[in-house]
This record gives sequence, structure tokens and C-alpha cells, in this order.
Amino acid sequence: MQKNLNYTIGIEVEQFITFNGDLWPASFIDGLPHDDDQLLAEFRGKPFDSVYEAVYSVKAEMTFHTERLADKIEFLQTDWIEKDDNYSRAMRAVARKAGLHKQRISWENLYGHEISSKNYTHHSAGMHISVKKEVVHKLDNGRTLVEAKVLDYPEIFRKIEKEFKEEITASQRVMGFYEVKPDGRVEYRSLPSSLIHLNDFAQRLNKTLTEE
Repeated sequence: MQKNLNYTIGIEVEQFITFNGDLWPASFIDGLPHDDDQLLAEFRGKPFDSVYEAVYSVKAEMTFHTERLADKIEFLQTDWIEKDDNYSRAMRAVARKAGLHKQRISWENLYGHEISSKNYTHHSAGMHISVKKEVVHKLDNGRTLVEAKVLDYPEIFRKIEKEFKEEITASQRVMGFYEVKPDGRVEYRSLPSSLIHLNDFAQRLNKTLTEE
């Protein structure tokens, strides 16, 4: 039986793409959503208070674009690519502009850990899980007021880490990284993108977030 959360969860999945065998910047492909650096495809699901709905939302977004572009580009199911390895000329130009070769840190770590040394030699494709809690109040004048609520996101993120510790470790990522977004979401950033391809991913994520 499905159990809803008392907060919303949203999932983003990054993927490398190739064109004619070379790594290609996602921003060069018409209509393909991409990350801020314009390098990776970034599929964004809608936020839901149901884990299953959140997972299916991002999977639907991935399926739509991969099927639409199947005869033009290839989407790679890998978490790491060595910097400059098989880069197209376009990819190199965008990478230089984005400052890919100098690590820019805009997030925090729950445990004070530093980023993996692999981040300096490779670019990574990750899965980001964001959480947010709001309460909507109906006012006497007919308007609504949205109130942000405090959410114990460290506890939520530790549950996710406990469930997917083996996959995080195997992918050589460092646990505990998160980012507070301007819109009030808090985004966990230590998961490998390849998790989305596990047959039991939705079930495992749902179990760990809904169990008392």
C-alpha cells in the first residue's frame, strides 16, 4: 500500500550524451533540458508527496527525450567521464566557458567531508533528490498564503544514504553533499545517476522514506 509523505520530493537525473561518438554539450541539442553548465542533459521530474509519483515523473521525462532523440544522439548510463576524454570541439568550448577544469563548490556537506579527488579529473553525472515542506493557508480575502515549514532534511538524507550506501561507495562518490535552493528546497547531491536504472529503485526509496 502506497503511503504519502508529509513533504514533497523531486528528482533530477543527469546524463552524458554523445553525437557521432563524441561527447556533446546538451545545450546544443534543441529542446533537451540541461544542467547550469550546459554540459549534461538534466531531466527534472515534478515534485510529489508520493515517492512513486516522483520517480515515475522523472522517468517519463527521460523516456520522452530519449525516444524523441534516439536516432540523433546516445544517452550514456555512466556516472563519470574523464575530463577531455572523447570531447567534441563543441564540448571543449562549452567546458572551458563553464570553468569545468576548476572545481566550483556551491554546496555543503553534512559531515564536513571534502569532495572526492576524482572530481578534479572527471566530470560526474548525478541524481539529485530535493525535499520541501509547505503549508497552504486560505485567507479571508480569498487569497492563499504559502508557509514554508522546517524539515529535518539531515535525517531524510541519512536514511537515503543508509539504503543506497553500497551504490554510493561503488560509484566513488562522497556521502553528505547537499545544497539549499533559493526556492526553499534542500537538494541531496551525493547519489549516482545510474540509480534510476535499477529495477527496484522506486521501491527501495519509498520503503526507506515511509518506514517509521
